[in-house]
Amino acid sequence: MTPHALAKAQCANHVKGACLGISVADLAQEERPKTAGPPDEYSIIADPQPVCLLAQDPPEACGYLERVCLILADRPSPKSDPVRQRRYVQARELYREMFDGGKPTRRCRDCGGSMPKGAAACKRYCVPCADKRKMAARRKATRECMRRLRARTGERVHKNVLASPHSMRV
Repeated sequence: MTPHALAKAQCANHVKGACLGISVADLAQEERPKTAGPPDEYSIIADPQPVCLLAQDPPEACGYLERVCLILADRPSPKSDPVRQRRYVQARELYREMFDGGKPTRRCRDCGGSMPKGAAACKRYCVPCADKRKMAARRKATRECMRRLRARTGERVHKNVLASPHSMRV
């Protein structure tokens, strides 16, 4: 997926190929109601463009896309569309190559997403993938412990027995 395709799919400013030009700062002001229409004290200050900034030749960086849409790459995909996050990560990486000078970034070994800049050099996985791996390891350890306990006692054991410190002796 390209950054422009991501803007078409997810950007609230992208309407029929044009850009409404509403900034994120205007949306963040909670004390004012948001209205569309003729300018007044409650209207949003916008800088509309006839064409999306990413569709121009050469493309320009878009603050709204950076602060609102590219964050979607950090969220997991829904079960109805399991490859959505991968496409969003691809669009984010292409955008960063276009506007951040193509600085090399470390990638997660599971999903291929970029690692945060402050991540330690020894980290191999992004936060969502690391959490998934921790949960999988925890489930595997619980299953193994239950299997050993069942083999030792010869009867069915409930999971809550594992919480007891006396049941962990082998």
